Amino acid sequence: MERDGWRELGFWYDCQMPEKRWLFRADRKGIAAFAAEVRSFASEATEPGEHTHLGPFSNLRLICAEKREVTWRGIAGRREDFEALAAELEHCAQKAAKGERVLAESWASGDSYRLMLLVEEDGFDPGAADQSAES
Repeated sequence: MERDGWRELGFWYDCQMPEKRWLFRADRKGIAAFAAEVRSFASEATEPGEHTHLGPFSNLRLICAEKREVTWRGIAGRREDFEALAAELEHCAQKAAKGERVLAESWASGDSYRLMLLVEEDGFDPGAADQSAES
């Protein structure tokens, strides 16, 4: 059931607390799906505190906030921050090559969590990435 949720989302993610990072794995189609989720949130969220949950476990939150920040809760920022992230993801969806790691530092600030996107081969199955998920 969880595997189907990852497949529906189009990408896989994990909050890696010891490394203080969110790891995302997706092929170019999945990266485009991630960008669409971020762009949709940017167009709808206007008040600080508004948020949405992504994924089968709803662990990742996109949060409308006064400042850009990445924490164990998720990704926070203003509308223009999310629009910039969506544009960066859209660029990755068009240009990134398999095995490339992107976003590692662009959203980092001080001691915050990092975002890391590992670009997978086209046809990547995000449901198979979660070894703990049930079918």
